[in-house]
Amino acid sequence: MDLLKGVVPPDRWLAWGLGFTALHASVQGFFRGYAESLEGLTLVVMNGLVGLLFFLRRPGDLSVGLAEAGVCLSSVVLSGVALLLAPPLGDWPTASSVAFAVSAAAAAGGLLSLGRSFAVLPSFRGLVSRGPFRIIRHPIYAAELAMVAAALSAASSWLTLAVFLCTFALLVWRIRIEERALEEAPEYEAYQRQVRWRLVPGLW
Repeated sequence: MDLLKGVVPPDRWLAWGLGFTALHASVQGFFRGYAESLEGLTLVVMNGLVGLLFFLRRPGDLSVGLAEAGVCLSSVVLSGVALLLAPPLGDWPTASSVAFAVSAAAAAGGLLSLGRSFAVLPSFRGLVSRGPFRIIRHPIYAAELAMVAAALSAASSWLTLAVFLCTFALLVWRIRIEERALEEAPEYEAYQRQVRWRLVPGLW
């Protein structure tokens, strides 16, 4: 174990732990029958993709403070809350299921474009400007917000509206934190000038 500590950095151990957790959720969901519904199949595929990217990603060279990391992780947690508030898998309205799957497909496209530059916390792992990153700077966050909206639309209420608004606010905050950190890389400043819009083309 001491030998491995000298070879594998601590953040890689954390990434592998998160990757294993996501892959386990994917496999467990499959054997629990999640794939029998469109929204369940979407979760199985997305968990599997995210799990693989945790194992494949390259090391990063930027970091943020504990409070900023907490903000970034809070938006991820609220995405999970949206799923908890939604009806059981298989009981979603068709429109919500389709919207969730289409949004997830957009997120998957962004994740595949990101490839080994994938990260949860702000970290520079090489500039990515291909695929949807040619249109907006944060296409995965836009797709994530659409997935949250789709999940919450399956059980619309004042509470779900509050969760959506909180998720949106945290994502905007997260983007600002991330961009302040990434601006330390000269190539990212050039990318910001090239791709003007952060989340919604024509708006912001």
